[in-house]
Amino acid sequence: MPTLELTACIRGVPAPGRLRVRQRARVLAGNLVNQVCEIWDARDRVVAQDTQLASVRMLRTDGAPTI
Repeated sequence: MPTLELTACIRGVPAPGRLRVRQRARVLAGNLVNQVCEIWDARDRVVAQDTQLASVRMLRTDGAPTI
């Protein structure tokens, strides 16, 4: 999926340990999708966030890509 716009915010240095990530597609309209990602550290603090506007490429029924 080609990225058209990306905004990333680093909120802090993560605590030692595992990270938890949630990534969602919030809006899918036409051939565009708006994705949101949040990352929490082991202390349950949000340490990073991003939003991305991307172009969705679908395959036609004959297998050829659409534009």
